[in-house]
Formats: sequence, C-alpha cells, structure tokens
Amino acid sequence: ALCVEGNALNTCANENLVVIYMSCRAAPGCGDPKAQLVGALSRLACLQELDGSPGLDLPDLPMALLCLYYTQEAPEPAVIGGESRIVHLGGPDASLGFRDTVRAATGCVSQLYPEHGNLFAEAEGKDEALEDSEDEAETSYLERVLQSVSQTKIDGEALEG
Repeated sequence: ALCVEGNALNTCANENLVVIYMSCRAAPGCGDPKAQLVGALSRLACLQELDGSPGLDLPDLPMALLCLYYTQEAPEPAVIGGESRIVHLGGPDASLGFRDTVRAATGCVSQLYPEHGNLFAEAEGKDEALEDSEDEAETSYLERVLQSVSQTKIDGEALEG
C-alpha cells in the first residue's frame, strides 16, 4: 500500500514524503515472511526498473518512510522486543507521537536488514523531520482540554450528590 501526502504519518507535512506500508503473513510451510519482504525492500533500495536496468538517479525522488509489519517465529530468542522466539513489528499508535515509533522502526529494520543500512543515513535536522505535526500537537492539546472539562464535570456532580 502506498500513501502519499496527507497521511497521518506524514508528520513533517512534506509534499515529497511518501509513506510505504509493507506487510506479509505466511502460513506455516508457505515461506518466510521476512524473506518475502526482502525482495520488495531490495527493489525499493535499488530503485531499478522492472526490466532490471538501473533506475535514474534523480535528485528529486521523494523521501520514503518505510513501514514493515510482520510476525515471525525466530530460531533463537529475539533481541527485538516481545516474547521469546517471536519477532513482531507493529504499527504506530495514532494517539501517540511518532518520533519514538520511527526511531524504534529504524532500529528494528536496521537489525533485520543490515545490508540496507544506507536507507537510514544520519541527516542534519533529522529530529525536526520527526516532530509531531501541528495538527497532532493541536489534537493532543484539545484531548487534554476535553479530559480536564470532563474531570471538572465529574467532580462537580460528585459534590452535588
């Protein structure tokens, strides 16, 4: 699935940001979900045309936020969160900021796919790009105001009763 500008994960409101979701579920004996995603990830990292010829190196290619979701039984206890022998990458919680989610996903994908470490090169202003958007900050503020109003109403009713 490909989601362009306007998606909730486009936190920096960048018109060149493309959010890419990749998910895979494999039944036992039908293949490894990680192996199935590697091909798609390699295709994205190499930016090759379908016929195999090298893609154009264009400076105006959009940035991509890559989200991979899968659950996989691991051969040994996993170092990437969760229960033993299970590696699980889950989606972000829309009620939370995305900075920690992006950092955690970057760490997980870097460990699972070390050959694609160049996708996560450190860049100046990286923290600014991970800031919650103004809409998210405003939503968070409004949620706190509503909670405060609700609590005040509950406290007022308790005093009357």
